[in-house]
Amino acid sequence: MIISGLLLSGADYLIDADGDRQAGLYFSKYESSIHAEYGLTSRWTVVLQLAVQQISQDNNGAADTASGLSASRIGLQARVWQHDRWVVSVQGSAVIPGGGENVADRPLGDGANGVEIRALAGRSISNAGFADIQYGYTLRSDDYPSEQRLDLTAGWRLADRYSVMLQSFNTISGADRQRNNRSFSQHKLQLSAGIRIRNGELVVGAFTTIHGRNSIDESGWTVSWWRRF
Repeated sequence: MIISGLLLSGADYLIDADGDRQAGLYFSKYESSIHAEYGLTSRWTVVLQLAVQQISQDNNGAADTASGLSASRIGLQARVWQHDRWVVSVQGSAVIPGGGENVADRPLGDGANGVEIRALAGRSISNAGFADIQYGYTLRSDDYPSEQRLDLTAGWRLADRYSVMLQSFNTISGADRQRNNRSFSQHKLQLSAGIRIRNGELVVGAFTTIHGRNSIDESGWTVSWWRRF
């Protein structure tokens, strides 16, 4: 499967350590991404994630811009259990920094190599729906903060050609002892709708930040093309 996507987002507010929104920020991001999975066997799958970004931000007069790859991931996924409508997998990936976003609450381009371990569980619901939960833990070198991710997805096919998805993306970092000793969290909701076109599916979505700490109040749009082969 290959998912190629475009993202456009922006923010006008910071979210401080108490979770309150503060003015004084300008942020914009354009991103082109690809997520690819290729089954080596019935159990093992290679996973690749790349994103090219163009980002500009101004935080109360402190400007920062970046253009290039964000943190990339390449790894292996293994199915460890399957029964009836359930399937459970584990995934290990190398995390390679780029010139864009790498580590939460850090300057653009700042980052280090890391390893992500991810557990995935999914279940089909009747013949038209599914639910998916993923938990990932990223450990980085050079004392960069660790990171936890919890991604939740529920989807439903309304008809043969049309589908909807509701997703929750949650990121929580450890304390950044190397820089400012503060932690980071951001929680986003995304609603998407898809339509099958020939041998693929066009998916359009909108997302917004509902809560966070030491983060930005980011909202935006996504367009992606999903194709299985």
